[in-house]
Amino acid sequence: MAKARSARRNVAFVVVCFLGMAILLVLARVSQSRGPILPPESPEVTALRFDRDRNAWYALQDAVQLLPLPPPSVQYPDGPGGRFVKQYAPVPESLARMVWATRPDDAVLMDYLAKCRPAIDKAREALLKPDLMFPMTDDADERRHESRAALARFTNLLEATARVEAASPGRGGEVAGLIRDVLRLEYMISSDYHPYCRQLAPELAPLFRSMSPRRLRQTLDWLALFRQSLRPPYRCVEHTIRQFDTQKVDVDWREVGRHPGQAAVYAFTTARLKAALRRYHDAYIGVAGVELYRLPEFENQHPGLKALSDEGGLLSYRQLSYVHSQWLAQIDGLAIAAALEIHRRANGQYPESLESLRPYFVRLPVDPFTGKPFIYKGQGADYVLYSCGPDQEDGGGARDVIIRLAPAPTATAPG
Repeated sequence: MAKARSARRNVAFVVVCFLGMAILLVLARVSQSRGPILPPESPEVTALRFDRDRNAWYALQDAVQLLPLPPPSVQYPDGPGGRFVKQYAPVPESLARMVWATRPDDAVLMDYLAKCRPAIDKAREALLKPDLMFPMTDDADERRHESRAALARFTNLLEATARVEAASPGRGGEVAGLIRDVLRLEYMISSDYHPYCRQLAPELAPLFRSMSPRRLRQTLDWLALFRQSLRPPYRCVEHTIRQFDTQKVDVDWREVGRHPGQAAVYAFTTARLKAALRRYHDAYIGVAGVELYRLPEFENQHPGLKALSDEGGLLSYRQLSYVHSQWLAQIDGLAIAAALEIHRRANGQYPESLESLRPYFVRLPVDPFTGKPFIYKGQGADYVLYSCGPDQEDGGGARDVIIRLAPAPTATAPG
């Protein structure tokens, strides 16, 4: 009798669990019939995506096709990036390694950059257009990835060209223009493609030594204007929401029979996130413009945000705040580096603290990760400047947003 009752209880428990998971799957499927979380893009934005006169994407694609094949030592035809990159460009990371090793006495590299010059000039001309938007097509996600990988090549080529120009006397103006184009291109791609921020400041800051004080002041003014013009990647986040919203929760009853727990948990998680996004999408989009040190206050104002985790393929809202903070740290760090170089030219050495730079700023920049001053260690002829980064702790510059300058070499007069 006892064994029979135990067997009946076990059977009843299994049936209840199966029915519960089946109900979760059905509810997840039903939740998809409530309509899209966000309305489609406005007709004006869609028209801009396909406007060849205003959208820089088209001119940049034309520039990509002018690029010659790179030297064999940096070709990786089997790497990531898809057929578009295999046809027109090497893997961006391989070219980045070449950029970091840029030397004006490298005849192979100099010859390659000279061949790239028509494409580089066309790309810089394209950056004068008001916006960069990836066209939306049936294969949009694949094309966006391939196009992003190809456009990243121009960032590396612009940076390599700036390094070469910095080694020549009287080319400070050209270096300043190339730095502006590197920052503008990377930010334009990030705003429409995917929230991200490359580490640019450590590579660009040393180039300030090739500029005259007048060029440095112009660059400092431009960085201030560029920072004011930074728009959080709301359009990019909206695309992320629409992409997540199109994920279908299909109830495959064969999978329910084989893996009931896994199928039910996935369906429930996706449905829960979609329901939370439906209620809190305004806060999720808005957090893309919040510095990390202000995030706790923003979370208190929008408690529903904590329901939007990165489970189920949704990008964490903390990551959105982190990317925005990373961009601010890069721009403010470069502005401080330019002011430090101006101070060194006027006084023969770098200052002991950042307080000496107040005359160059309306408000001395603070670390967007902590809300406190950037960490600076000046040592006369060199310095280390860094942000604490997302962990908001001083790691000594080992893993943070860092600019490190060694003593300035003897060089020709800057331009």
